[in-house]
Amino acid sequence: MKKNFGEYVRIARGFFGCSSFWRGNGHFLYVKGNGFLLPFSEEYFRFEFLKVQSVVATKTARGTVTSILSGAGAIVAALLVVASISGLDGSPSDPVLYVMAVLLILFAMGFLAVIAVNIVMGPTCVVRIQTAVRAETIRPLLRWRLAKEVLVSMQTEIELAQVSALGKTPEPEQPMARPSVPETSVELPPIPSSLPEES
Repeated sequence: MKKNFGEYVRIARGFFGCSSFWRGNGHFLYVKGNGFLLPFSEEYFRFEFLKVQSVVATKTARGTVTSILSGAGAIVAALLVVASISGLDGSPSDPVLYVMAVLLILFAMGFLAVIAVNIVMGPTCVVRIQTAVRAETIRPLLRWRLAKEVLVSMQTEIELAQVSALGKTPEPEQPMARPSVPETSVELPPIPSSLPEES
């Protein structure tokens, strides 16, 4: 999958590339894929730097729970392997026990691989972008280590854009010109000292 496409630079991508998160000119683009192994459909969400209200990353226990369940699965598979091997006694059912043992070993190795990936990739998290009209979870940013690096860059870009926008004060209005008063004086008629009496 390309890391650059036109003005966009890929920040992260999800499981098997079904979803991805991109940085564009003055905005982020989230491509939300729906499918298994390959995206059957895609939704596009554009987040302008100026309209982002918050970006929140929260640690989750998903990775820990997955590792615990995988460890339990590996232990069960190992016990079944031992039981299968101990049941070998030269009977006609031995080939079946061999096949079962091999399959169980593969299952145990798969569980151990999941644990190893969780240890290497680190804790899991959830990242949400909030705007005035929506809050969207960015699924490609599901590891805490990657999310922290991306959030630092996002915060810098968003703050620069919003501060720059706030710093652009409107141009001062030109004062209206006052009407010119003629310098020549005008004499007013004299005020009568007494008013005429009413008849």
